[in-house]
Amino acid sequence: MRYIVKFHKDSREWLLFDMGDNLELIGMFKSKDEASAQAARLEERASRRQRYTREPALRAA
Repeated sequence: MRYIVKFHKDSREWLLFDMGDNLELIGMFKSKDEASAQAARLEERASRRQRYTREPALRAA
């Protein structure tokens, strides 16, 4: 899983991180549900992007 959700005790917010090439804070959310939903959307988008960029490369080889 590329995106992770962590709770920050001081701010009392849920943080969404991209654990891809380099650690990046994507956003801060008031609830775990909001952060998890955004992580799922981003994960789906990354999955679709990877699937469609890999197929033309395989056909060209």
